[in-house]
Amino acid sequence: MNKDLSRKKIAWLLPGLALGLSILACTLGGGATDTPAAPAATNTPPGGGLQKTTSTPKADQTDVPSTPPPSTGRLRLASSPYTHPSGAFRLTPPDGWEVDAGDASTTFTAPDETGRIDVYLNTTGYELDDEAVGRFIAANETNYFAVEFDGYEVVSATTDDFGAYVSTQSLDWGGIPSQVTSIYYRQADVIFEIDFWVENELIDAYQPTYQEIWNEMELDASGAAGVEPYYFVYTFNDSDGYFSFEVPYGWIYEQTSGNNSVVDKFVAPDERAFVDNIKYDEGTEISKSLAGEIALELLRQFYADDIQITEDKVQPDGSERLTWFSESGQYSGISFFETRGTVFLMLTFVANDDVYDLYSPIFDNLLDTYDVP
Repeated sequence: MNKDLSRKKIAWLLPGLALGLSILACTLGGGATDTPAAPAATNTPPGGGLQKTTSTPKADQTDVPSTPPPSTGRLRLASSPYTHPSGAFRLTPPDGWEVDAGDASTTFTAPDETGRIDVYLNTTGYELDDEAVGRFIAANETNYFAVEFDGYEVVSATTDDFGAYVSTQSLDWGGIPSQVTSIYYRQADVIFEIDFWVENELIDAYQPTYQEIWNEMELDASGAAGVEPYYFVYTFNDSDGYFSFEVPYGWIYEQTSGNNSVVDKFVAPDERAFVDNIKYDEGTEISKSLAGEIALELLRQFYADDIQITEDKVQPDGSERLTWFSESGQYSGISFFETRGTVFLMLTFVANDDVYDLYSPIFDNLLDTYDVP
C-alpha cells in the first residue's frame, strides 16, 4: 500500500473513532466526576491511628456459608487488642473471632461467619487533597462493592466526628442480605479503610460493638511505609474477551464507545496519571504498517501535537511499543499497539513527569498481568 492510500485510510478511519475517543482529549489533571466529600486532613486519628494495603485482590467475600446458626446478643470484645505486624493499626476485635493478617490488611471473622471486619492499608505515594480522596472512595465503592456484589445499594453516607467518611451499603453477602459499613480515614499518604460486615438480622446486635471498635482504634500511617501505592487490585476483563489485566480498585474507571470503537479508561485519583485501552474494529483487516500510522496519528491527535517518540520497538508477542513525551504538556507515556485480524488495539500509560516514577510500577504490574485468553 502506498503512502497516499494509507493517509486516505487513516483520514477515513479516525472519524469513526472520534466519538469513542473524545474522552482522550482532556489534559492530565482534569475531568472530575461526582465524588463523596473526602475526610478532612488531620494528624490526629481516632484513638491514635488506622490503615490498609497490598497489590493483590481484596479478600474474597463470596465464600460465606449460607446456613450458619445466627449469633444472638451484643458482641463482647476480646480481652487484649490486636496490632497489625506493620504497626499501622491497633484495635480490639470481638472475642473469639478468627484473625487472618496480610501484608497490608487484616480480616476478623465471626465463628459462625455472620459478621466480619476487614482493615485495609491504602497507600497513595503522597498525601492526596480532599477531591482526590473523594475520587478514590468513589472508585473503590464502585469497583469493589457495586461490581462484585448483587443487590448493592448505598443506605447512607456521611462524615463522622473524627473526620472519617462513613458509607453504609446493603448487598447480598454470599447470598445472604447483609450490610457493610465502610469507614475511610486519611492520614498522611494512607487512606485507611475499615469494612464492618453483618447479616441484616444481626445489625442491632453487632453495630454498637462495631462503633466501639472504631472509636477506640489506633492508627499510625508511618507503619504503612513499606506498602506499595495502590496495592489492592482487581482483574479487568475485556467484554469481547481480547485481554485482561490488573488495575487498582481506587482508580476511576470510565468507558466510552463510538462507531466500532470502545475506550476503557482508568484514572488515578489525583488525575495526574491514567491508562487508556482503545479497541477498534470496522470489519476490515488492518495491516501492521497502517496500524503504525494510525497509532502515531492517535497519539498526536488525542494526547499532544508535539509528541516526540524516543523509542519504537517491536515486542516478542508481535505488538509494537512506543515510548514518548510531550514537552509542552510535561508528561510522558508508553503505548503498545497491535492488530488481531480486523481489530486494532492500543494500550497507553500517561503520567505527569513529576509523578511518573510513582505511577510507572502500577503500569508495570498491568503489563505483567496482561493476559490474552
